[in-house]
This record gives sequence, structure tokens and C-alpha cells, in this order.
Amino acid sequence: MEQEKARLEAVREEVIRTTITCLVADDHPAVARAVSDVLRESGIQIAGQVRDGEAALEAIQRKRPNVALLDIHMPRLSGIEVARRCARVAPETSIILYRATASRRCWPTRSMSGFAASSPRTGR
Repeated sequence: MEQEKARLEAVREEVIRTTITCLVADDHPAVARAVSDVLRESGIQIAGQVRDGEAALEAIQRKRPNVALLDIHMPRLSGIEVARRCARVAPETSIILYRATASRRCWPTRSMSGFAASSPRTGR
């Protein structure tokens, strides 16, 4: 009985893991590849990689991923602007904004209209 429960739980976790789709948007190709590789290794399906905000918005609208991982600073549209527009045109896609920097000045604040954000170091 316990073995059957464990097997069913493993199958359930695998189904959940393999059904998550993620679009990766970063203007630095090496970063986008590295992030995509890590996500893939975790069982997440990569819906695509794009290099600018307009391409990200178009891909989100067309592919409807579960999650879009967006660099805050990208050409054509910022990750923040893509997130704002997605709230209207693809509300089912969860947005994660990030910036590969050690500077806290680049982290979004909770006062950004329509977004909840936190610093990974402090949780605030």
C-alpha cells in the first residue's frame, strides 16, 4: 500500500512538473540559455527564448505559457511594461521579473502599480 502511494505521488509530481511552461526573456543570450538550461533540468518546458520586450509580449500572447521569466531591463519594452500589458492580454500567465545584478537599486519596489515584489535577501 505504501509503495503504491509513493508511486502515485511520484507520478503526480512528474505530471505537475512537466506541464509547467515558461517563456524566458533576456537580452543577453548566454543568460537566457543558462536560465533555460536550469529550468529544463528541473522538468519545466521552455516555451521559447526571446531577446526583447516586444518579442516577449508577442510570444506570451501566442504561446500562453504558465510563467514568463522577464529581465527587467530589455530593449524595445522593459520587463515591467511587458508585465503590465500581460496583466490585460494574458492574465493567466504568471510573471516573474528579475535582474542579474547585485545592486538593490535595480530591484522593483512594492509601490509599483499592480505588482507584488520582494528582494531575495530580505523578503521585503
